[in-house]
Amino acid sequence: MRRLGRTMTTTCLCALAGLSIILASVGCAPRQRGVVKREAPPPSFEDVVQVYNERAERLDRVWGRAVVELKYRDEKDRRQREQGEGHLQIRQPHEFALSVGKLGETYAWLGCDEERFWFFDRFDEPRVTVGRHDNVGRVCAEPLSLPADPAQMIDLMGITPIPLDSDGRTAWSEDGRWLVVSYVRAGAIERIYLDSETMLPNRIEFLAPDGTVDLVSVLENNSPVEQGDEGGFYPRMASRIDIMHVSSEAQVIIHLADLEDGSTGRGKLRDGAFEFETLVGAFAPRDYHVLDRDCEVPAWTQ
Repeated sequence: MRRLGRTMTTTCLCALAGLSIILASVGCAPRQRGVVKREAPPPSFEDVVQVYNERAERLDRVWGRAVVELKYRDEKDRRQREQGEGHLQIRQPHEFALSVGKLGETYAWLGCDEERFWFFDRFDEPRVTVGRHDNVGRVCAEPLSLPADPAQMIDLMGITPIPLDSDGRTAWSEDGRWLVVSYVRAGAIERIYLDSETMLPNRIEFLAPDGTVDLVSVLENNSPVEQGDEGGFYPRMASRIDIMHVSSEAQVIIHLADLEDGSTGRGKLRDGAFEFETLVGAFAPRDYHVLDRDCEVPAWTQ
Protein backbone atom coordinates (compact mmCIF):
# COMPACT_ATOMS: atom_id res chain seq x y z
CA MET A 1 0.00 0.00 0.00
CA ARG A 2 1.07 3.54 -0.55
CA ARG A 3 2.87 5.62 2.06
CA LEU A 4 2.15 9.19 3.02
CA GLY A 5 4.80 11.87 3.42
CA ARG A 6 6.15 13.47 6.56
CA THR A 7 2.99 15.49 7.13
CA MET A 8 -0.69 14.88 6.55
CA THR A 9 -1.63 14.79 2.89
CA THR A 10 -3.80 17.48 1.38
CA THR A 11 -6.47 14.83 0.80
CA CYS A 12 -6.49 13.86 4.45
CA LEU A 13 -6.62 17.47 5.64
CA CYS A 14 -9.50 18.24 3.31
CA ALA A 15 -11.38 15.13 4.37
CA LEU A 16 -10.91 15.93 8.04
CA ALA A 17 -12.00 19.52 7.50
CA GLY A 18 -15.06 18.41 5.57
CA LEU A 19 -16.03 15.87 8.18
CA SER A 20 -15.55 18.41 10.95
CA ILE A 21 -18.02 20.73 9.20
CA ILE A 22 -20.52 17.91 8.85
CA LEU A 23 -20.20 16.91 12.50
CA ALA A 24 -20.53 20.50 13.62
CA SER A 25 -23.68 20.87 11.55
CA VAL A 26 -25.34 17.93 13.32
CA GLY A 27 -24.62 19.41 16.73
CA CYS A 28 -21.90 17.03 17.90
CA ALA A 29 -21.92 17.12 21.70
CA PRO A 30 -18.75 16.93 23.82
CA ARG A 31 -17.77 13.48 25.04
CA GLN A 32 -19.52 12.58 28.27
CA ARG A 33 -21.03 9.66 30.14
CA GLY A 34 -24.69 8.87 29.69
CA VAL A 35 -26.91 9.79 26.77
CA VAL A 36 -25.86 12.35 24.13
CA LYS A 37 -28.75 13.92 22.22
CA ARG A 38 -28.30 13.96 18.43
CA GLU A 39 -30.62 16.27 16.52
CA ALA A 40 -29.60 15.48 12.95
CA PRO A 41 -28.50 12.50 10.84
CA PRO A 42 -24.92 11.19 11.04
CA PRO A 43 -22.33 11.98 8.34
CA SER A 44 -22.49 9.83 5.24
CA PHE A 45 -20.81 6.46 4.90
CA GLU A 46 -18.56 7.78 2.11
CA ASP A 47 -17.33 10.75 4.16
CA VAL A 48 -16.60 8.63 7.23
CA VAL A 49 -14.79 5.94 5.23
CA GLN A 50 -12.57 8.50 3.51
CA VAL A 51 -11.23 9.75 6.83
CA TYR A 52 -11.09 6.31 8.48
CA ASN A 53 -9.17 4.79 5.58
CA GLU A 54 -6.54 7.55 5.50
CA ARG A 55 -5.36 6.20 8.86
CA ALA A 56 -5.92 2.50 8.16
CA GLU A 57 -3.98 2.55 4.87
CA ARG A 58 -0.92 3.79 6.72
CA LEU A 59 -1.09 0.80 9.07
CA ASP A 60 -0.41 -1.85 6.43
CA ARG A 61 2.67 -2.91 8.42
CA VAL A 62 2.74 -3.13 12.22
CA TRP A 63 5.26 -4.44 14.74
CA GLY A 64 5.02 -4.15 18.51
CA ARG A 65 5.92 -5.74 21.81
CA ALA A 66 2.97 -7.62 23.28
CA VAL A 67 1.74 -8.96 26.60
CA VAL A 68 -0.86 -11.59 25.75
CA GLU A 69 -3.49 -13.45 27.75
CA LEU A 70 -5.25 -16.40 26.08
CA LYS A 71 -8.41 -18.08 27.37
CA TYR A 72 -9.76 -21.02 25.37
CA ARG A 73 -10.87 -24.66 25.40
CA ASP A 74 -8.48 -27.31 24.09
CA GLU A 75 -9.38 -30.28 21.91
CA LYS A 76 -10.57 -32.17 25.04
CA ASP A 77 -12.89 -29.28 25.99
CA ARG A 78 -10.70 -28.32 28.94
CA ARG A 79 -10.48 -24.62 29.80
CA GLN A 80 -6.99 -23.23 29.28
CA ARG A 81 -5.49 -19.93 30.34
CA GLU A 82 -2.04 -18.88 29.20
CA GLN A 83 -0.20 -15.60 29.59
CA GLY A 84 3.14 -14.38 28.37
CA GLU A 85 5.13 -11.81 26.44
CA GLY A 86 5.89 -11.73 22.75
CA HIS A 87 5.52 -9.71 19.59
CA LEU A 88 2.78 -8.71 17.17
CA GLN A 89 3.67 -8.63 13.47
CA ILE A 90 1.29 -7.69 10.65
CA ARG A 91 1.69 -7.24 6.91
CA GLN A 92 -1.72 -6.46 5.49
CA PRO A 93 -3.91 -7.67 4.04
CA HIS A 94 -3.24 -11.34 4.89
CA GLU A 95 -0.11 -11.87 7.03
CA PHE A 96 -0.32 -11.99 10.83
CA ALA A 97 1.91 -13.32 13.62
CA LEU A 98 1.44 -13.14 17.40
CA SER A 99 3.95 -14.88 19.65
CA VAL A 100 3.60 -15.69 23.36
CA GLY A 101 6.53 -16.71 25.54
CA LYS A 102 8.04 -16.84 28.99
CA LEU A 103 11.63 -16.31 30.11
CA GLY A 104 12.83 -15.84 26.55
CA GLU A 105 11.22 -19.07 25.26
CA THR A 106 8.36 -18.97 22.72
CA TYR A 107 5.49 -21.26 23.77
CA ALA A 108 2.72 -20.21 21.37
CA TRP A 109 2.52 -18.71 17.89
CA LEU A 110 -0.70 -17.66 16.21
CA GLY A 111 -0.51 -16.66 12.57
CA CYS A 112 -1.72 -16.78 8.99
CA ASP A 113 -0.91 -16.09 5.37
CA GLU A 114 -3.22 -15.59 2.39
CA GLU A 115 -4.36 -19.24 2.35
CA ARG A 116 -3.94 -20.75 5.83
CA PHE A 117 -4.03 -19.95 9.54
CA TRP A 118 -2.25 -21.78 12.36
CA PHE A 119 -1.69 -22.03 16.11
CA PHE A 120 1.58 -23.56 17.39
CA ASP A 121 1.17 -24.64 21.02
CA ARG A 122 4.18 -25.68 23.11
CA PHE A 123 2.70 -25.12 26.56
CA ASP A 124 2.17 -28.89 26.89
CA GLU A 125 2.80 -31.40 24.09
CA PRO A 126 4.29 -29.63 21.03
CA ARG A 127 1.48 -29.43 18.49
CA VAL A 128 0.10 -27.28 15.72
CA THR A 129 -3.49 -26.59 14.69
CA VAL A 130 -3.92 -25.50 11.07
CA GLY A 131 -6.75 -24.76 8.64
CA ARG A 132 -7.53 -23.05 5.35
CA HIS A 133 -9.44 -19.75 5.26
CA ASP A 134 -11.65 -21.08 2.44
CA ASN A 135 -12.84 -23.97 4.63
CA VAL A 136 -13.86 -21.93 7.68
CA GLY A 137 -17.54 -22.48 8.48
CA ARG A 138 -17.90 -25.53 6.23
CA VAL A 139 -19.34 -28.81 7.57
CA CYS A 140 -16.09 -30.60 6.77
CA ALA A 141 -14.00 -28.31 9.01
CA GLU A 142 -13.72 -27.92 12.78
CA PRO A 143 -13.67 -24.42 14.30
CA LEU A 144 -10.53 -23.00 15.85
CA SER A 145 -10.79 -23.09 19.65
CA LEU A 146 -9.39 -19.55 19.95
CA PRO A 147 -11.58 -16.40 19.83
CA ALA A 148 -11.00 -15.81 16.11
CA ASP A 149 -8.76 -16.95 13.31
CA PRO A 150 -5.82 -14.61 12.69
CA ALA A 151 -7.30 -13.04 9.55
CA GLN A 152 -10.33 -11.96 11.58
CA MET A 153 -8.04 -10.64 14.32
CA ILE A 154 -6.47 -8.16 11.89
CA ASP A 155 -9.95 -6.74 11.21
CA LEU A 156 -10.82 -6.76 14.92
CA MET A 157 -7.81 -4.55 15.69
CA GLY A 158 -9.37 -1.66 13.81
CA ILE A 159 -6.59 -1.15 11.29
CA THR A 160 -8.03 -2.51 8.03
CA PRO A 161 -9.55 -0.13 5.47
CA ILE A 162 -13.34 -0.22 5.10
CA PRO A 163 -14.38 -1.24 1.56
CA LEU A 164 -16.39 1.53 -0.10
CA ASP A 165 -18.35 -0.94 -2.24
CA SER A 166 -19.72 -2.81 0.79
CA ASP A 167 -23.31 -1.54 1.02
CA GLY A 168 -22.37 0.44 4.12
CA ARG A 169 -24.38 2.81 6.28
CA THR A 170 -23.92 5.02 9.32
CA ALA A 171 -26.03 5.70 12.42
CA TRP A 172 -25.69 7.07 15.91
CA SER A 173 -25.54 4.50 18.71
CA GLU A 174 -28.63 4.22 20.92
CA ASP A 175 -27.03 6.41 23.59
CA GLY A 176 -25.78 8.88 20.97
CA ARG A 177 -22.18 8.58 22.12
CA TRP A 178 -20.79 6.70 19.12
CA LEU A 179 -20.90 6.92 15.35
CA VAL A 180 -21.71 3.38 14.16
CA VAL A 181 -20.57 2.20 10.72
CA SER A 182 -22.06 -1.06 9.40
CA TYR A 183 -21.01 -2.84 6.20
CA VAL A 184 -20.38 -6.25 4.65
CA ARG A 185 -16.89 -7.74 4.55
CA ALA A 186 -16.24 -11.26 3.18
CA GLY A 187 -19.94 -12.09 3.40
CA ALA A 188 -20.32 -11.09 7.07
CA ILE A 189 -21.76 -7.95 8.61
CA GLU A 190 -19.15 -5.91 10.47
CA ARG A 191 -20.04 -3.02 12.78
CA ILE A 192 -17.59 -0.40 14.06
CA TYR A 193 -18.28 2.07 16.89
CA LEU A 194 -16.26 5.22 16.23
CA ASP A 195 -15.40 8.26 18.28
CA SER A 196 -17.15 10.93 16.20
CA GLU A 197 -14.38 13.46 16.84
CA THR A 198 -11.26 11.38 16.19
CA MET A 199 -12.74 8.66 13.90
CA LEU A 200 -10.85 6.08 15.98
CA PRO A 201 -12.62 2.75 16.66
CA ASN A 202 -13.73 1.86 20.18
CA ARG A 203 -15.56 -1.40 19.49
CA ILE A 204 -15.86 -3.78 16.53
CA GLU A 205 -18.49 -6.49 16.13
CA PHE A 206 -18.95 -9.33 13.64
CA LEU A 207 -22.58 -10.44 13.39
CA ALA A 208 -23.83 -14.00 12.98
CA PRO A 209 -26.42 -14.77 10.25
CA ASP A 210 -29.22 -14.42 12.84
CA GLY A 211 -28.10 -10.86 13.67
CA THR A 212 -26.56 -11.63 17.05
CA VAL A 213 -23.00 -10.58 17.89
CA ASP A 214 -20.59 -13.44 17.15
CA LEU A 215 -17.20 -11.75 17.65
CA VAL A 216 -16.43 -8.55 19.50
CA SER A 217 -13.31 -6.51 20.20
CA VAL A 218 -12.96 -3.60 22.62
CA LEU A 219 -10.20 -1.18 21.63
CA GLU A 220 -8.59 1.21 24.12
CA ASN A 221 -5.50 3.35 24.74
CA ASN A 222 -4.76 4.59 21.22
CA SER A 223 -1.03 4.97 20.60
CA PRO A 224 1.09 6.21 17.67
CA VAL A 225 2.67 3.67 15.32
CA GLU A 226 6.07 5.07 14.36
CA GLN A 227 6.69 5.17 10.60
CA GLY A 228 10.27 4.64 9.41
CA ASP A 229 9.95 7.06 6.48
CA GLU A 230 8.04 9.79 8.31
CA GLY A 231 8.40 12.14 11.21
CA GLY A 232 6.00 13.86 13.57
CA PHE A 233 2.47 12.83 12.67
CA TYR A 234 1.99 9.07 13.07
CA PRO A 235 -1.19 7.01 12.62
CA ARG A 236 -2.71 5.63 15.80
CA MET A 237 -4.14 2.27 16.82
CA ALA A 238 -5.35 0.69 20.05
CA SER A 239 -2.62 -0.58 22.36
CA ARG A 240 -5.12 -2.59 24.44
CA ILE A 241 -7.20 -5.05 22.40
CA ASP A 242 -9.73 -7.40 24.00
CA ILE A 243 -11.20 -9.94 21.54
CA MET A 244 -13.93 -12.43 22.50
CA HIS A 245 -15.92 -15.13 20.75
CA VAL A 246 -19.28 -14.63 22.46
CA SER A 247 -20.73 -18.16 22.43
CA SER A 248 -17.58 -20.03 23.51
CA GLU A 249 -16.19 -17.21 25.71
CA ALA A 250 -12.76 -17.80 24.18
CA GLN A 251 -10.78 -14.61 24.65
CA VAL A 252 -7.45 -12.97 23.87
CA ILE A 253 -6.32 -9.75 25.52
CA ILE A 254 -3.33 -7.99 23.97
CA HIS A 255 -1.37 -5.09 25.47
CA LEU A 256 0.97 -3.46 22.92
CA ALA A 257 4.00 -1.20 23.30
CA ASP A 258 6.79 0.28 21.14
CA LEU A 259 4.59 0.21 18.06
CA GLU A 260 6.25 0.83 14.68
CA ASP A 261 5.86 -0.09 11.02
CA GLY A 262 8.44 -2.89 11.02
CA SER A 263 10.51 -1.41 8.22
CA THR A 264 13.86 -1.11 10.00
CA GLY A 265 15.68 -1.76 13.23
CA ARG A 266 14.45 -3.83 16.16
CA GLY A 267 11.02 -4.49 14.69
CA LYS A 268 11.97 -5.38 11.12
CA LEU A 269 9.38 -7.76 9.69
CA ARG A 270 10.83 -10.94 8.20
CA ASP A 271 9.28 -13.38 5.73
CA GLY A 272 9.81 -16.41 7.96
CA ALA A 273 7.40 -15.04 10.57
CA PHE A 274 4.55 -15.62 8.10
CA GLU A 275 5.64 -18.92 6.49
CA PHE A 276 4.00 -22.09 7.81
CA GLU A 277 6.70 -24.51 6.65
CA THR A 278 9.44 -22.32 8.17
CA LEU A 279 7.58 -22.26 11.49
CA VAL A 280 7.07 -26.05 11.38
CA GLY A 281 10.84 -26.44 11.11
CA ALA A 282 11.39 -24.04 14.02
CA PHE A 283 8.77 -25.46 16.41
CA ALA A 284 9.01 -29.15 15.39
CA PRO A 285 5.46 -30.10 16.46
CA ARG A 286 4.85 -33.77 17.28
CA ASP A 287 1.11 -33.57 16.68
CA TYR A 288 -0.69 -32.01 13.70
CA HIS A 289 -4.34 -31.10 14.23
CA VAL A 290 -5.70 -30.31 10.74
CA LEU A 291 -9.07 -28.65 11.23
CA ASP A 292 -10.18 -29.25 7.65
CA ARG A 293 -8.68 -32.72 7.13
CA ASP A 294 -12.07 -33.97 5.81
CA CYS A 295 -12.36 -31.21 3.21
CA GLU A 296 -11.41 -31.62 -0.44
CA VAL A 297 -8.41 -29.31 -0.06
CA PRO A 298 -7.10 -29.53 3.53
CA ALA A 299 -4.52 -27.15 4.95
CA TRP A 300 -1.87 -29.82 5.48
CA THR A 301 -1.11 -33.35 4.34
CA GLN A 302 1.88 -35.39 5.48
